[in-house]
Amino acid sequence: MFRPKSNYPCEEHFKTVKEWAALSTTAPLLGILEKYKIDIPWMKKAEQFVWSEFERIKDKHIFCYLCIPRWLIFLKYTKNQNKAKKTINNLKNWIIVDGIICKDKSDDGWGLYGKPHSLNYAHSSESILYSLFTKETIESDLKEIINRQENDGRWNTWYGSGILGMELAKEQN
Repeated sequence: MFRPKSNYPCEEHFKTVKEWAALSTTAPLLGILEKYKIDIPWMKKAEQFVWSEFERIKDKHIFCYLCIPRWLIFLKYTKNQNKAKKTINNLKNWIIVDGIICKDKSDDGWGLYGKPHSLNYAHSSESILYSLFTKETIESDLKEIINRQENDGRWNTWYGSGILGMELAKEQN
């Protein structure tokens, strides 16, 4: 997102936006453009940026299960499938390293918005990363997510339990 260029009224947080390229936004946009065979000059520079970011960060960001699906859009549709296959294999290897996936469902951090589990990386059977997990693991994680849903339909988050959030809301009112 770019900082507004005009003085048109807008929220303050839009006026303080830092302008920098990010893998999490550039990769999926580039992937979608590739998917629909759109070719614009920006794409060459963007592709160089994406590949250099993959190389720069390597496994340092693999725990961010919110970013990985975005990367996969690019990797699925890029014209450079040889490089994509190598990167996907690296992703798979990094994800299966012990400690990335939280296997302990009794861990307070395990959950919909918590520590990574199979469903964060394999949203469907069509996911590039689906083969990392057994059917039993995915079904077990899905069952646990369903069991953690509150009666009102929400899930607690890592940034505060539902009860704490409701108490804070009461105090503010």
